[in-house]
Amino acid sequence: MACCDRTMVSRLCGLASGLFGLSAVVLGALGAHLLGERLELHHGAANFDRAKLYLFIHSLILAAVTLQLSWRPTRLASASGLCFLFGTVGFAGSLLVVSLTGWKPITNITPFGGVLLMSGWLLWAANGALLRPEKALDEH
Repeated sequence: MACCDRTMVSRLCGLASGLFGLSAVVLGALGAHLLGERLELHHGAANFDRAKLYLFIHSLILAAVTLQLSWRPTRLASASGLCFLFGTVGFAGSLLVVSLTGWKPITNITPFGGVLLMSGWLLWAANGALLRPEKALDEH
């Protein structure tokens, strides 16, 4: 990959996977116990829940990308991982900000995050379609 090496992308995806998963769990606890009034104030419960869901889902796919990059690195896997990472930050991050603060201009970022997430899934699908299984050791 021209912009960055796959080892760095793998580490970044692994780190993001763990942090996104942690964030989803922490936000779930905070939403259930501390943020109820704040979310009602800004009518943000739906956006807050959507952000938690996207953080959790994309923590799992980033874990899968990390595993593949450790096992059989490909440019498509690297590109999909970066799209998932930056797309989740843009999409879920902007939803969290608006749900907690009511600051609506941040939602201008949301569609860009969504496009990056869709691109990530398309690249991941292409990666899966083009990935060829390795031959077993006894076939050599």
